Amino acid sequence: MLPQSWIVLAEIINFLVLVALLQRFLYKPIMRAMAQRERSIADRLQSAEVREAEAQAARAQYEQLQADWAADTKARQHQMQEQVAAERTDRIEQVRAELETQRAQWYEALHQEQKACLVNLRDRARSQLIQSIRAALNALADTTLEQQIVETFLHQLPSLSASERDSLLAAAARQPESPHWVIRTTFPLSESLQSRLVKGIQSHLPPQVPFESFIFETYPDYPCGIELQTKGYKLAWNIEHYLNSLESQLAYALNQVPVL
Repeated sequence: MLPQSWIVLAEIINFLVLVALLQRFLYKPIMRAMAQRERSIADRLQSAEVREAEAQAARAQYEQLQADWAADTKARQHQMQEQVAAERTDRIEQVRAELETQRAQWYEALHQEQKACLVNLRDRARSQLIQSIRAALNALADTTLEQQIVETFLHQLPSLSASERDSLLAAAARQPESPHWVIRTTFPLSESLQSRLVKGIQSHLPPQVPFESFIFETYPDYPCGIELQTKGYKLAWNIEHYLNSLESQLAYALNQVPVL
């Protein structure tokens, strides 16, 4: 009975020694290793969480930057499109204005050219017509025409204005002794026409102006008419008065023709 008790006691002691040894050399190192492992795992998990948070923040920042860049790019594209459209519109308006100016200048040049052509045509037609009338009158000049010119000149004398009549009398008064009067005509006048003309003029001059004071001169180049001249005075009537009037009327009528 004693030997078995000792064995049991020895086994108990062995068990306790084994437990102590396991506690001392196995359990505690394992527990320390497990605790260290847990701390390492916890540190890694925490580090991973931090890195994940940083990654999320970086990703969010990247996405924000990408969104900002996309918005800025879109805004720049829109601004560039508006600028290009505005420049295009300005250029189109500038080209249109230049074309309008060139067209206006072209129309003005054409208008001036047409106007110059019409003016030249008017002047040539007017000049040709007047020359034709003058040529016809010169070709038809005869005694009847000369007499009509004398009568027309004498008919003009009573219708002189007061200032013209005063000038005529003043011219005669400046030469009281022997006034010298020159009568110029285009064609030679007969003696009867000369006498008729002098008497008509004398009726408007002081009585002391004699017939001998009048000198007749003929100038073929002088327009059909009569010119009375003395020192400082001249009174004339010729067909040019009518021709000039006709020329003025023709010029006015031709100027009424519209210019394109």
